[in-house]
Amino acid sequence: MRLLGALLLPLLGACDGANIQSTRTIFFRGEPVASVVESTPTPREVKRVTRLNDDVITLTASLDADGFAIAAVSDRPGARHIELRAGAIVDDVGHRLPVAGRVLLVELVHRVRTTSRSAATLVDLTSAETLAVTVERRGPEVVVVDQAGHVVVRALPQGLRVGPGVFAEGDAAPLLPSAPTEIAVPGTSTLKGKALAGAAKQVPPPTTATRPDQSAPGIFFESDDAGVKGLISCGSGLADAVGIAERVHALVDATKVDEPPSARGMLKHGGDCDGAAALVTAALRSCGHPARALVGYKLVAPGTAEARLVPHAVAEVYSDGVWTKVDATVPVIGSLDDVFLPVAEGLGGTLTMGRVLGVAGAGEALVDAAGLR
Repeated sequence: MRLLGALLLPLLGACDGANIQSTRTIFFRGEPVASVVESTPTPREVKRVTRLNDDVITLTASLDADGFAIAAVSDRPGARHIELRAGAIVDDVGHRLPVAGRVLLVELVHRVRTTSRSAATLVDLTSAETLAVTVERRGPEVVVVDQAGHVVVRALPQGLRVGPGVFAEGDAAPLLPSAPTEIAVPGTSTLKGKALAGAAKQVPPPTTATRPDQSAPGIFFESDDAGVKGLISCGSGLADAVGIAERVHALVDATKVDEPPSARGMLKHGGDCDGAAALVTAALRSCGHPARALVGYKLVAPGTAEARLVPHAVAEVYSDGVWTKVDATVPVIGSLDDVFLPVAEGLGGTLTMGRVLGVAGAGEALVDAAGLR
């Protein structure tokens, strides 16, 4: 899974007004991995440019008076051009993901101005990840809570703080140039073992019902692509899953943690577990089988001192009335219940992993008290 995805949310804050700009450098394990510039060309427009190694991710958004998104565009070289417009997330080939109600961009939670509780859909455009939430003020903080009551994102008024969920930065612009920021990565340094496992199990699992969109092309699941359609001759669900997993396994490259996840991208240049799950899901859908991707945590080195949970993604196929997991990174079909903790349907992960951290209560005091540093 793209561990660095969790680094790209706790970036920077800026106050309202035209031509305000702030910058931040993000460090991981002592090394600079990203730089971010956020500017406001007009009071209700925001432009954010994230440079991750040689990659550049641009987010441009128009906001209403309360800081919710009216429209937005996310661009990343080699990835889908993704927009928020007319109540839907739309990619450059016309795949649509409807979004209900007011939209809150996870990267711009710090720009929320409302003082009342408000229902919204939280959206990460880089991963097309969505979540029904409630936004509220708790003292100086803007807090975003999922339907189970878990804190998913919080934005504080005076810079970065460690707290439950995914982290955003607050209303006040930092002094320029801002100080470097070191971010702990969930699953490797913030929480470990039983605490994280218990938190993942508390998040409601994906439903067992099927939906029409799980058999159709979608953003990142391009089952209408000629290359995806030609991956295998279609037959029964589980037999197709085995054949597809074997073919996709040959494309897996765990070093490509920054590759945007998509079926077409995985076919073109390989990728890690996100891309593998996307391609398996799309290939199964191209054969008419309901399929979906799941993100969660995988238990690594069980029974040893190095045992830990790390972010991971797998596919699932619906066959003979049950969902069966397909992990092309191994590859293995089925028996993953002892080593994989599903958290949510879809790809991406920063929102998903934030839900787990919110359940675990990953505040500094709680982490220190539990001896999990």
